[in-house]
Amino acid sequence: LLPVGAYGGTANDVFVAGDHTYVASERSGLIVLAFSGPDPAVHIGRLELPFLAVSVFVSGDLAYVSGTGPGWASCDSVGVLAIVDVSDPSNPEHLSTYSAGEGGAPAVFAESGIVYVAKGWSFSVLDVSDPKAPEEIGSAIAQSWSGFFALQVVDGYAFVAGSKGTLTIIDVSDPGDPTI
Repeated sequence: LLPVGAYGGTANDVFVAGDHTYVASERSGLIVLAFSGPDPAVHIGRLELPFLAVSVFVSGDLAYVSGTGPGWASCDSVGVLAIVDVSDPSNPEHLSTYSAGEGGAPAVFAESGIVYVAKGWSFSVLDVSDPKAPEEIGSAIAQSWSGFFALQVVDGYAFVAGSKGTLTIIDVSDPGDPTI
């Protein structure tokens, strides 16, 4: 394999949507690259965030960037989710922030105005129909600490990978009442 380009900063997570690549880049925040192979990727946008950007998920014109302190609230281990307007990828705009509570950066998945957030042993469902005012509409707690860190939602079920090799399946067919 021969690389056709590289990004020289920290890349904790990446999400590709169309001709754009969104990179969660720790202290550099959200980086947006334009890429249409085989030409090298071109840096076109950046948004500094008040936390370490760890993961990113893009749905439509919105990017959901999760991370953790420092610099957020008074605790370095607060999980945070930023909602970012990427309708103009060269000028991403921070719309709102949701505090996911103590612990590390949350895993995130979004579709149809609903955002699913998993971290530690907690699972939350947010209504982001107004991305400037996300509202928690449902939540669930795992019976034991799972260290949730990866999340995918398919056909009304959230599949959440955790530390220690766990997989938790959550029924989210009613987003207001997720059931583990």
